[in-house]
This record gives sequence, C-alpha cells and structure tokens, in this order.
Amino acid sequence: MSELDLALRDPELPELALLLDDTALSAWLDSAVGASAVRRKYLRYKPGTAMVVTVSAGNEELVVWHWAEPGRPKLEKLCRKAPEGSILYVDHAHRLVLSMPAADRHLPGLRALESGWLPDWVVLKPGPVTLKALSYKPRRRWVGSVACAGEPMALLRVYPPPELPRFVAAARTLAGTGAPVPVLRGVDEALGVAGFEWVPGAPLSLPASVGEYRALGEALAELHGSGTGVGGLSVGQRIEDLRETLRLASWLMPSLAGRLDAVGRVSVRSLAGRKGSATLHGDLSADQIVLGPDGSLNLIDLDRVRTGDPAEDFGCLGASGLLQGLSGFEVLDEVVAGYGSAVDPWAVQAWTLYHLLVRSTDAFRACEPDWPQRLTRAVELAEEMGQGL
Repeated sequence: MSELDLALRDPELPELALLLDDTALSAWLDSAVGASAVRRKYLRYKPGTAMVVTVSAGNEELVVWHWAEPGRPKLEKLCRKAPEGSILYVDHAHRLVLSMPAADRHLPGLRALESGWLPDWVVLKPGPVTLKALSYKPRRRWVGSVACAGEPMALLRVYPPPELPRFVAAARTLAGTGAPVPVLRGVDEALGVAGFEWVPGAPLSLPASVGEYRALGEALAELHGSGTGVGGLSVGQRIEDLRETLRLASWLMPSLAGRLDAVGRVSVRSLAGRKGSATLHGDLSADQIVLGPDGSLNLIDLDRVRTGDPAEDFGCLGASGLLQGLSGFEVLDEVVAGYGSAVDPWAVQAWTLYHLLVRSTDAFRACEPDWPQRLTRAVELAEEMGQGL
C-alpha cells in the first residue's frame, strides 16, 4: 500500500497525491507562497469528501484544505468568513485553500490570539509574553503554552464554543476533589478559550519504574473516586466511534478489511452492557501523564473526561503501551497494585481491544511514513487481544 495507490482509489479528491507527499507539497507551497521544506503534521480524511492537512513551515503552522466538488460551497464559505490576511492562496480549479490557523471558523479563539489578544488570567507577571502552539487539530482543538519572561505560566486550549461548556464543567467539578489534574484558571465562553495552570515536568517515559507505575495507579484511584458525575458518551456512541475508525482503516488498507470486520465484531460484542460510574480520563497514555520535578504525577489533556467503566482507563493505557512495543499487561499489573482496588481483567481486555482498534489509524493521521506497517500491527495485536473474548 502506498499513498499513490490511495490517491488513485479516490478520484473525488484529485489532489490527494499532493497532500500525502511532503516533497510534492513543499514544491506546491513554494510555488504558491514561497514556503518550502514543509513537514506534514496532522491530517483528517473523509474518503470521497475532504481532506485537511496541517503543515509546519519553519516556525509557522499552515493549513491546506481540499474538498470534493460537492464541498465547493464550504471552500467559498471558508474564504468568505476568514479574517483578512489569513487566506494565503486559493486554487479554485482544484478546490485547494492554503490558510493560517486563524481562518478556522470553528475555532474563533484562534482569530483573537492571532490578533494579539490574551486574557488577563493567563498573564501573571510582568515581562515579555510568548505564545507557542503545541497542538492543532483543525475544526476541533488548538493547544498552546503561555510563557512570561521565559517562564511557562499557563496552557491555553481553544475549542468550538458550543463544545466548551462540557470541558469547563468537568474541570470545575474536578477542582475540589483532590484529583491530580490541572487547575482551571479562566474561561472565555464566547471565543471557546479555556486556560489552565501550567503543570511543570515531563511526560512519563515508558517503561517507567515500579514506583511510577504504582503512583499512576494511586492517581487513577483519586480520579475514578472523585464522584463528580461529569457525564459522558454511552457505549453505543463509543461503538459508533469504533465503526467510523474501522471504515477508514478498511479504506486505507482494503487487504485488512475482512480482518478488521471480524475483530471489530468481537469488540462490539465484548462491550455490550458495559457501564460504570467512575470519572475516567478517557484517553490515557504516557504522554497524558506528567511526572513533576518532585516525583508527583498529574493527569493532563482531559478533553475526553467522562463517567464510565473504570476498566476503560486501564485498557486505554494498556493499548497505548502495546502499540509502543511494550507488554501492556506487565505495565498494568503495577498500576493496578497502586490502584488499590480490584479491576475486572476481562473488562480491561475488552477495553484494550477497543482502544487498539480506535487508535489503529493514529499513525496515518499523524502523517507517519510507516503508517501501513503500524496499522497492520494494530490489527495483529487486536486479533491477539480478542482471543477468549
């Protein structure tokens, strides 16, 4: 499987070959706006409909949008609604738009930040203020750090304004529980911007020490027992998310379609009736766990916090470990020891299978050149995990 093969199978999006190749995209951007040596960072793809790609060009982050012909009105709307100067190049014939992130009308907070606005509640000391982008998923989320006089002070998160209340409500309800999560500093509901205290430290490195694994178990116990009732997605909604990923994975690698369908059926069956009342992280992996200078652990990136089956966080962590080449259940043994309560191993296995599958296309979305091998490996691990379920 190659990017060219993929492009040939989707004639509705004739510029896929361009968007899936760093070299070709660099040449196109050079001819369009004089930006060269770009690197693709993230993409979203709906076969036959659209693709959006974020690229790094020096110190700048740019976005390339591409639609099938029925999506031409969306192209026109993007250009019409974008702030002045944020649309850098438009190729109407090929339905391509190059923009700055500020053109993203789903994230109006980006326009304010681009214009130099910063909320008072993130600037806590005098001196030069620096805003640095850390992560951007078009139409969904932007994350950046704020430093004052070179010292990190806050983390800004920008969401579509209609989605902000759920995240803010979860952060506020967790604030008084003692759970090891970032403190909410302020909110601008109209712009969809939330600010959190900066959590010093570095992501937990795997494999970690026994003490770190057990400290993680203790942190999860605090989170799960917080009893905040933050709400969340039903198992039915989770299964629909799974099916959407399986459809994309099968399109990306048709040779795996039969195997994906079979193991997907096992996953759906194993999750039937699963429920719980724990407050979950919802997307737990090593890069969402910050090890502080004092050895403390903090759980960050709570975009998917919800109420549900406590075994899911263990399954999510196990799946991320397996995809990194670790033995997920050796990791989990020590985490469970720190957790201090019994965790249903069958349920953990079921949720591990689920998260192996929903993460199977992550390498493709992250523009990793070895995504076909990593997608294949995810399917192999899922098949192994599905045995006995």
